[in-house]
Amino acid sequence: MTDSSSESQEWISTKEAARRLNKSVRYIRSMIHEKKLRAKRRGSVWLVHDSLLPGTEAADGVPSESAGNMRETVEILKAQLEAKDRQIEGLQRHLESAAEAGERHDTIVLQLTRHLEQSQRLLEYQGDPWYRRLLRKGRKPPPGQNLP
Repeated sequence: MTDSSSESQEWISTKEAARRLNKSVRYIRSMIHEKKLRAKRRGSVWLVHDSLLPGTEAADGVPSESAGNMRETVEILKAQLEAKDRQIEGLQRHLESAAEAGERHDTIVLQLTRHLEQSQRLLEYQGDPWYRRLLRKGRKPPPGQNLP
């Protein structure tokens, strides 16, 4: 059976863990809830296992469990970074295709504008009575249209 003094040395408060890690108590609690730190609850107080904090090593010189946790954390962060890189590449491709689509839309709008202007000129020309169109010398029909 372990005595309470050795048990109290293994478990430290979240405030002490935050001080050792130079982080906030809120950060330590979030690590506990994400199950990245081994902790237990005593009443309303969370206690963090001392051997899981960085910088602590077992008595025989073997790295503590925190070294394994750090490796796992590094691997997780690498995987997240790769996923973010893939997401960025996908978004860049999407942006390029959107820019190309925008150019196509601009071309279509320009063509439609030209067609509309030509149709308006034709309507103006055809809005005159036939005898005015025949007698008026300076005004010619729009391109591509024959005189009636």
